[in-house]
Amino acid sequence: MRAELKFIQQDLGISFIHVTHTQPEALAMGDMVVVMDTGHIEQIGTGVEIYGAPRTTYVAEFMGGWNVMNGTVAEVNNGQTTLKGGDGLLYSFNANGQDVGADMSFGVRRDKVHLGQGDSEVKNSVAGIIHAIEYQGNWVKVTIVKPNDERLVAVIEDEEFFGNSAKVGDNVHAIWSVEDGRVLEKALGSQNLIGESFD
Repeated sequence: MRAELKFIQQDLGISFIHVTHTQPEALAMGDMVVVMDTGHIEQIGTGVEIYGAPRTTYVAEFMGGWNVMNGTVAEVNNGQTTLKGGDGLLYSFNANGQDVGADMSFGVRRDKVHLGQGDSEVKNSVAGIIHAIEYQGNWVKVTIVKPNDERLVAVIEDEEFFGNSAKVGDNVHAIWSVEDGRVLEKALGSQNLIGESFD
């Protein structure tokens, strides 16, 4: 049906507005995607921009594929920002212009997270217990529960996962590179609701 709709749109040469709550459908159908929350536009862009470079926490979480974490800026040095999460762990990513002590959110794509030998004293290394494993053919979705009960998801290529496979209940470290972190703004839609009353 998606292919037929795109063919009709191209054949007629007119603009279509396709409203959907199915994220993969929006990415597959849209030349331009608009993500809205509580009547507010969070981001407009191509599917690649929306999925690969979400601007806000809402877009990252709604589109899926991202782990979103919060913390306080602990250090800014040589173009890298280090964030101390509520779990006490240190997260580092490329960003400038952040104020030490400021609250901040960042995201890392699930397919950039790997399982490996780690150390919780090292940046971007999160210890946890495997809660669920979902085999999806060419990739495996691994859900990890951190000590503070927050969840982190890794999407790992099947060859990588089964080359050093783990099972539910195993203690593991989820790790990712500094380059894979992305600063996220607070969702604008939820900010618009602050102070409003709905009678």
